[in-house]
Amino acid sequence: RGTPLYSAAVPATPAPPPKPDRAPIEEPITGPGTKRVLVVDDVEMNLIVARAMLASMKVKVFTAAGGEDALDLLARQPFDLVLMDCHMPGLDGYDVTRCVRGTEGPNRDVPIVALSASAFAEDKDRAMASGMNDFATKPIELQALRAVLSRWAGPKADTPETAASGT
Repeated sequence: RGTPLYSAAVPATPAPPPKPDRAPIEEPITGPGTKRVLVVDDVEMNLIVARAMLASMKVKVFTAAGGEDALDLLARQPFDLVLMDCHMPGLDGYDVTRCVRGTEGPNRDVPIVALSASAFAEDKDRAMASGMNDFATKPIELQALRAVLSRWAGPKADTPETAASGT
């Protein structure tokens, strides 16, 4: 007989809870900001990075992990800005934008900014033709994101610059 590998006197530790397989669809991560920004991307790490960057700008950040989730959110609640990944499985960003622009929902005229790792002129033309308002390349840098937010969500978006200047 050998020595047991564990003792019955040692309590078993419970298994950690399972991690979600994607970011929550609807979760504001900041306090009461004046602007509501929806970030749509099928890559969880991109959602995490965008949320972290936007958190410093005191806006309410919502995420959608794909085109179908984005359409659901866009049909139910208004947003001040949408940051839309262009290339996603299923409904891509171009399809989602065409759907939003073709409905009478609360976000028909919301500014939609294309996010794409591809920076060719044809990509920007395709985004504009689908009804998007602007185009930014990924990975987006903090300064570029601030400029997009300022340009499309207006001066009431409380970025560090506007908070310091009192506007």
